Amino acid sequence: MATQAPGAPPAVPGSAAPGQGDAPERRRRVRKTRRKRDPPTPASADTGEAPSLASSDDDRLATDAGHSRRPRRVLLRSATITQQEEDLAGRALIVLVIADTPGNLVDSIVPAFAQWFEIEGSSLAIHRLGPASFLLLSPDEAMASWIFNGGLPFSLPPGRLYVMRWSRFLNSSAGILPSTVEADLKGIPAHAWDSDTAVQLLNEWCLSCGVHPMTAIQRETFRLATWCSNPKDIPPVIELVIPEPAVATGRDARE
Repeated sequence: MATQAPGAPPAVPGSAAPGQGDAPERRRRVRKTRRKRDPPTPASADTGEAPSLASSDDDRLATDAGHSRRPRRVLLRSATITQQEEDLAGRALIVLVIADTPGNLVDSIVPAFAQWFEIEGSSLAIHRLGPASFLLLSPDEAMASWIFNGGLPFSLPPGRLYVMRWSRFLNSSAGILPSTVEADLKGIPAHAWDSDTAVQLLNEWCLSCGVHPMTAIQRETFRLATWCSNPKDIPPVIELVIPEPAVATGRDARE
């Protein structure tokens, strides 16, 4: 792993400072992020409303009470997330267990549904979401609709089961990133000069919405437009660590 200490000149591979033994000094690269409050230019990002996010109610309550927020990570929508969301929206159900000891009924949920609807128990899968909530996966949307049964409760002594449709907003609340910021990232090495690098560096504080055209014609400043909740949260300096590629040894090297 190549690293470079802040403010120190790069170490020459295979060399050592006088009096420090023969192991080369580890290099640690420090990357500086400069913040700007100005809105992004039309060339760097599409204009529009602030993107909405799903966040926890605890974040809002903590902020209102004057306490620091819990760490936040922004996940970009990917093809995998979209595919799984579409799959779950069609055949996933949430089962809530109302009982003194919900955990005692876990092993009875799937057999009970199989008996009530005269289906194979192996066609259903169940995953725990919490002490009294479970994710029930049916083979298809038609079966999920049949089991949902309009949301009517089921009696499973000594408790009851309540079924509802799965939603990506489960246990979430709406939120927005209200501020537009142009971020300048300096010190990104040429082999990592990519929008994915910038996104990974800033994803705790910002959601990237466009790369400035100047970024493509030089390698000094990576400028991108972002949405963020609070520009002051972006640190002025970020340490970037890039793992070295694996080196073949022994038999693998000879082959």
